Amino acid sequence: MDKKIATRFEFREITGLHTVTAIWYNAKGELHEVTENKLYADEDPERPVYLWFWIDLGEPEVDYPEGLWAMKLFIDDSYILEDQYSLTRSFTYSKNTVLHIATPLLKPLTKPKTLPNR
Repeated sequence: MDKKIATRFEFREITGLHTVTAIWYNAKGELHEVTENKLYADEDPERPVYLWFWIDLGEPEVDYPEGLWAMKLFIDDSYILEDQYSLTRSFTYSKNTVLHIATPLLKPLTKPKTLPNR
């Protein structure tokens, strides 16, 4: 099993300061971890800003159940989307199975929201 699951998000046309939260759930539906990053405009407003989120899978005392894991993304406490990852101990890979650090295909479950200035 790899030592991390990672995902990258691209943001454009950013105004103000925002908090981006990733909430990770294991295959049993239990909360695994919550991670946060700050999002703010770059010096060049035309250039996208990338944020990475990841969870470590190498802690020997932690149970990492095989199956479908989920990550829910929030911006300023507003739900944006959910993505899923299949965690297995085999060495197969498909576009729906993340065993290596990869950027998943993201499909927002709701229409993207315009963020207020802060």
